[in-house]
Amino acid sequence: MTWYATEVLAKCTSSLLAVVKNDPALAAHSYLIRESIDYDLNGSDFTFTPPEGGLLVIRPVCDPKAHCAEWHEENVLSWHSLSGLSRIEAIPPDALGEYVDDDTLAEMPPAAFLAYLKQLSIRTSSHLAFFHCFMWGGETEFEYLWLFGEREEAAIVLEPGVKSKVARVGVSRNIQLQEVDLLSEVLAYLGAPIPSPFWVLHTRGFPWESYKLLSGVNGDV
Repeated sequence: MTWYATEVLAKCTSSLLAVVKNDPALAAHSYLIRESIDYDLNGSDFTFTPPEGGLLVIRPVCDPKAHCAEWHEENVLSWHSLSGLSRIEAIPPDALGEYVDDDTLAEMPPAAFLAYLKQLSIRTSSHLAFFHCFMWGGETEFEYLWLFGEREEAAIVLEPGVKSKVARVGVSRNIQLQEVDLLSEVLAYLGAPIPSPFWVLHTRGFPWESYKLLSGVNGDV
């Protein structure tokens, strides 16, 4: 069994929403969670509450030639199609230093895509994140994130667990080792904290089409 989550997550603002709606490529892959979602976990009732303005999810975003794209069995948004201004520099993957090798770097997002997300965050004054997780047989194989907005940093899981061993780096390029759940970290940053690493939006049966930003829009970029 394989499982991927590879997505842009954002605390939705009116300016961000306007940009996304006016870009056919983004709109075709965008979903907006405005209302709370009740779910059951191990016999207990929980509720996921999105941030004020809603949680915007742009998915799936990856390299269309990678296994990730094949696994989704749906159109993906190519991260090669999104490019920021050359003068905008986001934290590059190699800023994680000794914790990433050539094979790892080859699977991480291109610099131009990360610059695009930083530019989008600046332009719309919004909190954005790019979150990627690959699991095999229920075990995390590869997980990382980028944050933009009030915080700008990158992080990668070194040893998975309920609280994973993580290497993270900010604009100062100082690498820190911490124990944290990256998904919980992302959602807390976006104003939508979750009580455990389980997230109802990451279940295979989640009805994404019910939350599509623009109904009847499809695309493969």
